[in-house]
Amino acid sequence: FWLKYVAVSARLCPKCCKRAVLCHFLRSFWTALAAAAVAAAAAAAALPAAASAAEFAASLAAFPDIFAANYLHSSKFIQVVEEFMTRAERQSFAQSPTATEFRRRWKTQVYFSLRQKEAVKVLQAVAAKPLQPVGSVEQCAKAVGGDFWLEASAELVRVLHTIWSDRWYLEVLYPKMVQLSLELVAKYGKLVGSVADAPDTPGAGWDASSASASWATTSLPVRLSRVAADILQIISALTESSAPEGPVGSLSRLVVGRLPSEAAAGARSGLGRRPDELVRALLDEAVAELRPVVQRLEACILRSAAAAATPQFAAIRGIPALYRMLSKPVPTQASPYVESAMRPILALRQATAAAPADTVARWACQAADTAALEFSVQASQLLESTKLQEASLKRLGGRSTGGGDTQVSDLDKIHIQLCLDAEAFSNSAAALGARPEGGNGLAKLAEVVVLVRPAYEAHHFPPAQAAS
Repeated sequence: FWLKYVAVSARLCPKCCKRAVLCHFLRSFWTALAAAAVAAAAAAAALPAAASAAEFAASLAAFPDIFAANYLHSSKFIQVVEEFMTRAERQSFAQSPTATEFRRRWKTQVYFSLRQKEAVKVLQAVAAKPLQPVGSVEQCAKAVGGDFWLEASAELVRVLHTIWSDRWYLEVLYPKMVQLSLELVAKYGKLVGSVADAPDTPGAGWDASSASASWATTSLPVRLSRVAADILQIISALTESSAPEGPVGSLSRLVVGRLPSEAAAGARSGLGRRPDELVRALLDEAVAELRPVVQRLEACILRSAAAAATPQFAAIRGIPALYRMLSKPVPTQASPYVESAMRPILALRQATAAAPADTVARWACQAADTAALEFSVQASQLLESTKLQEASLKRLGGRSTGGGDTQVSDLDKIHIQLCLDAEAFSNSAAALGARPEGGNGLAKLAEVVVLVRPAYEAHHFPPAQAAS
């Protein structure tokens, strides 16, 4: 009624009369407020004399949504009134004792304290449960802005959206709401980071005996990749994005979009750093705290893959016996252990499919490179041991050729076999996107076998040619 009264009166009256209309309205409004205050005081007289701020907090705790709605309505009402004032009048009104007392009586700090406890309690309730990802995509916990494997991730997004909704948010509490949001993100990071610290046996869950060797749904790579996928989605939502909508940058847009108009006006004056830049910098710091958690999860995933793959390279030590004891012919194909070593790495892509495709590809490359490093160590030890054995055989007058093939020595066959194995492994790793560069595992493997490649190039024949 009062808003309609001001608007209609302002349109019908001449410009010179608008000031008088406004003054008459304000006098009537404050008179009405004073009458309401008298009525409230009369009602309060019937209450015990011990009425205090604690009792007010108790009543506020019972109806926080009503408190927020009333505060929002009053704020909008004052904004409409201020539109009819000059800049000097607005400043005078904002600094007046009446306005100051009016704002103080809202006790917004008590309201924020209650909302803070409520938000933290939600996350603590999730933390009290076993932090286990669900078994399938269909069971993902639904939340605003995306699908998550963990209930904690879904609850975090729900709470953040609630904090910045009209049901909770008060403009006067913007800095504290930002602080609360960052606090919740930090608590979430510690909660999901505990998964990486949980004791488990690396490599457990890899079933190589089945027809289609794969990682079990309870294995570390499957479970931790789903946790990492959730964190990466949260990071994406907190990161600034130029897109007007979508999951990328959704939380960042939500927080920055609530920036008070006064702060935005201050930014245009060119004084200091822009408020929106400060808020984004704070969000970037929150993201920086989450990234090490993802790195720890990645390390656990890669250790588990390496634990399943690297034991296969122990078969390298049996290569000399094939040619010195069994007199096998010149090899034409890679040893079976190469495929056995690559199977858990290839299966890792399917096991970690919950994570973004580029992240899964990077994990597979790193797993292959880690296995290549172990391969290079075993290959180097093999070459060193065979070199010593060959020297001992020569001193004892032993032969160095094998089987009926007198043109290729046993040592050359060992070298050819090792080169075939290294080449097959490197080709499989290259199919995953891994390349020898710098001092990585694939580069070290290439350095080891390059010393024996002359024998491989001189005596190796393709399988078809060898058969003929």
